[in-house]
Amino acid sequence: MSTSDTTYSVGWYGPELLQRNRANSVTCPVERSGVAATVTAATFTLKQGGAILLSVAADTLSPPTYAVSGATLTSLSYGMGYTVEWAVAIGGVSYTFDRPCCVCRRALFPVVKTSDLVDLHGTITSLMPSGQTAQGWIDLAWKQIQRRIIAAGHLPQTNVEPDSLRDVHTYLALHLMFTSWSTALNSGAGTNRWADLAKDYGEKYERAWKGVAWLSDIGEDGVPDSTTNRKAAVNQYMTVEPRPHAAGAYGRSWGGRR
Repeated sequence: MSTSDTTYSVGWYGPELLQRNRANSVTCPVERSGVAATVTAATFTLKQGGAILLSVAADTLSPPTYAVSGATLTSLSYGMGYTVEWAVAIGGVSYTFDRPCCVCRRALFPVVKTSDLVDLHGTITSLMPSGQTAQGWIDLAWKQIQRRIIAAGHLPQTNVEPDSLRDVHTYLALHLMFTSWSTALNSGAGTNRWADLAKDYGEKYERAWKGVAWLSDIGEDGVPDSTTNRKAAVNQYMTVEPRPHAAGAYGRSWGGRR
């Protein structure tokens, strides 16, 4: 990609996760200045190392999307080592966006719901700005938590105890919500209770994170490796822990190369 070409971003969080034995819809949401790019052609390629496993035209272009069939993944080993490559044409210029990819047995799912946040703060739904819901903060917090797990050297889908993340997910969602509200909502002259709540939940999140541990299924055979030994989320070799807003190893928008 030359310095004279327009730069586009792809809003990806973490590696692409392809679940074996089922269809997976894969997208490449390219945009600039908050506006989706007009893509005129797109090719999806799945690689393992230097070997091309699949290379096909996208099913749709707005945004570029392709449905990877379950049959394509049946014989593939679980784990990282794969790459998704999107070659797209925008304004007569070709761009290529690469994304690390992981094949898994099951994806890790969240257990926190809007009602869990309401249980702690019963008025939040009535205070929401128009068009906003708690689900947006729950989703954003979940993405950040998965990035943090990956940055610590773990694969989220090997956690067989999703409830182990309930507290940190709840606290981070509230931290993010109240941080946003601290600048968007007027809480009265001389005070900003939203900023205070954001700080409180940010600290609770960090304290809770230090105690997070789960039973693992590293081989992804559906059976925990141990029924008693839990893997700690905190990487003992890390000297500085990521903060709630810190981008993890996969926390940035991925630029393209020409």
